[in-house]
Amino acid sequence: MFASKRVLCEISEAEDDSWDSIANGPMYEQQLYAVLDVFYEREAAKGAIADAALIEDDALLGRLVDAGLTATTLPALQLAPIAFVAWASDSVTEAESIATVAAIYEAELFNQPIAASKVQTWLDRRPTQELWDLWADYTQYRLNDLSAISRQTMARLLLRQATQVAIASGGFMGFSGICKAENVLLQKIRDVFYARD
Repeated sequence: MFASKRVLCEISEAEDDSWDSIANGPMYEQQLYAVLDVFYEREAAKGAIADAALIEDDALLGRLVDAGLTATTLPALQLAPIAFVAWASDSVTEAESIATVAAIYEAELFNQPIAASKVQTWLDRRPTQELWDLWADYTQYRLNDLSAISRQTMARLLLRQATQVAIASGGFMGFSGICKAENVLLQKIRDVFYARD
């Protein structure tokens, strides 16, 4: 097995193990293979996403992989803000779930059941701030090559879908309403799309 000490030190993320303790320990070969397997699996996953989404930013690719996204589940990321809007009132109602399913259909993710399932996991378990930040950075990366009209079209679609989720359980006596937390999220979506304008 040929790999430089520098590369192995960089890819090894063992908490207390220095290169010398790994190299001189009885489990050296097995540990080395395990470290390399993790490294190559991560690089392969980054490569698959890069090919599928035409992403050249290595740091962004790493973040996508670290978030558990794959080339197959990456299309779900476009709907992440909808999950945040659904959770804005600290729980997801049945009406919000139904509105989210409508967004999944509209995004044609039911042709990609693994991606659709990923969106469902964000409805089952509240997504983290890291996912929002990742969505924002990924979206801004995608917007770099788009015209103002295309950016506006993407923004309008997502804002419409997110607004439908927001009003799904809101309102009083037949009047739809959007709570303050949902309005904040809708504005954050606008900010991502219109930051460059």
